[in-house]
Amino acid sequence: MESLNKTIVSIIIPVYNAQQYIAKCIDSVISQSYINWELILVDDGCTDKSGEICDKYAQKDKRIKVFHKKNGGVSSARNTGISEAVGEWLYFIDSDDFIDSDTLSKSIKKNVEIPDLIVHGLVNDYIYNGKSCSLPYKTIEDNDYKEIIEFTDKYGLLKGPVCKLFRHSIVKENKLFFDESICYGEDTKFSFEYLQKCKSIAFVPEHFYHYCFRIEGSLTKRCYPYLSWDNTARMLLELRLPIMKQFSMPDSYFQYIRFEYISHIIRAVYSMYKDGVSKLDRLKYLNKLHNDIYLRKPHKDLKYLNRFIYLLRVPTLMDLIIIVSIKFNKSFF
Repeated sequence: MESLNKTIVSIIIPVYNAQQYIAKCIDSVISQSYINWELILVDDGCTDKSGEICDKYAQKDKRIKVFHKKNGGVSSARNTGISEAVGEWLYFIDSDDFIDSDTLSKSIKKNVEIPDLIVHGLVNDYIYNGKSCSLPYKTIEDNDYKEIIEFTDKYGLLKGPVCKLFRHSIVKENKLFFDESICYGEDTKFSFEYLQKCKSIAFVPEHFYHYCFRIEGSLTKRCYPYLSWDNTARMLLELRLPIMKQFSMPDSYFQYIRFEYISHIIRAVYSMYKDGVSKLDRLKYLNKLHNDIYLRKPHKDLKYLNRFIYLLRVPTLMDLIIIVSIKFNKSFF
């Protein structure tokens, strides 16, 4: 059996104008107690000193490689990292985040048998107010794939590439890359496409990854066109349904999938009104939702989502109610 303790982990960090944070991020990799790693830093056309900082680290440690490229976005940078990696495992970090020194050693040591995917927990560090928030701690048996998937998905650990060790061979054999044609949900798409190729998953119930929020409300203030929200909702649904069948997931997971789907559609609807879409196009979209099979039945647990579902039965009434709620700055759902 292959020894995990001797395998090389390729750590991939896309870098773009992160001169204030990149040194702390790189230092957290260098401090790993597990020494069999290579660090791939992808300078995605930085206009600050991030590229120079990366080069200086590479001069000091032969395990560190730097690739400079024209700006193409985070997906393009991650794809460059995948193409250049030589390790048996791939591990992604964002340039403004950092990891604990025993991240790799504990994630790898825990697993005697070699799984296709290793997931661990994270800490949300709110840099702007000095507070931190850890995800719930839960021990799950390695062979209980249903619970691992449901728990990690519900707490956001499957959304995006961080907090995971991916088998490089699975990525290569299935030609998996980040979709550079979309600007929202591309990282989640990669993770779920990978999960569809997995036969085994392991969960390490410790919080090694520090996800840093540096501006208050930075996530909630993101604004995307309504079709981006709609496309993401449908993409995630299409990616999760095969996983549900593949691992014989319980009904509770399907209810979670519906919750996520309806929540994204509600965001799409509100964005549509914020975008100033014409009344004709608004009603076309609402009628499309009216015929959506996943929006017909009430959600058994969440009443506020059911208001949205019930109103879809009369799209013209929904149109009027949303206009009024936006005018008075109140959320109906």
